[in-house]
Amino acid sequence: MLVFIIILPIAVGTWWYRSIKYTTANLLIQTSQVFFHYLSKPRQLTIKRLLMVMAAAFEFNPQYSKLLPPRPSDDEELTELIHSRDLPHLTVKVKEPVLREPWAVKTSILIHAHLGKVGLPPATLRPDQKTVLKVCPRLINEMINILNQVWIYARYRPSPQVSTPPSQDVYESVMRMSQMVVQQTWDRESVVLQLPHIQTDMLRHFRTRRRNITTVEEFVAMKNADRRSLVRAISDEDYLDVMAVCSSFPHVTISTETQGIPIRAHHHKPTQSLYFTTDLSLCSNGR
Repeated sequence: MLVFIIILPIAVGTWWYRSIKYTTANLLIQTSQVFFHYLSKPRQLTIKRLLMVMAAAFEFNPQYSKLLPPRPSDDEELTELIHSRDLPHLTVKVKEPVLREPWAVKTSILIHAHLGKVGLPPATLRPDQKTVLKVCPRLINEMINILNQVWIYARYRPSPQVSTPPSQDVYESVMRMSQMVVQQTWDRESVVLQLPHIQTDMLRHFRTRRRNITTVEEFVAMKNADRRSLVRAISDEDYLDVMAVCSSFPHVTISTETQGIPIRAHHHKPTQSLYFTTDLSLCSNGR
């Protein structure tokens, strides 16, 4: 009897409270509203702009969440990063609501530092960055869901606020953000930067008159002595990390077979029209 009188109402009340506060993706409702506001605007949405929008998620707003609490050292440490040359793609002078909030700017700095492989204070900004990166996959999925909603509204329920469906380029940019966060590199940069401890200033040794190393596969194919000399700026321990990551890369072989099949009319007679089917086979590490 006690269960129905006390515990059940508490459980129902807790469920109701979470249902009006969070989306089905376990994100704050305010986050989806911010995403919809900025993703529905008919303007160019570049990668840098999309990262700024993602950083404005209310999961990082200390008034709504405890994930990213403000620290006394934030002003000094974040100002130093802003004025450094380590974050060339960062934009902090924003006048738009939410995007200009201190917590959104801090989140944006942490994301840019991750993509630029910039070292952060281990006791303060580094733990905050790890917290942000854990949430990023769900935020990117939510941005894709919001883009789908914007497309439906613009296509079937156009209004002055939502009149233009998002382009394919915007969808691709959001999907590339997932790749960037996982690989810790910008989408236009060398794929070699996916490897740990490899910095941008080292790439000048990868492309010289004697060599032209542009992929991880070419890097692995080098003789060990030459490869170690190429990244001599890093320690032996870091070099072992690099090689451990290289050995975990899957070797994928793709083979395709395409054939045209006649389309049959109503009386099952072949016509001159064809549709094509493609068989795609993937083989990873010889399996």
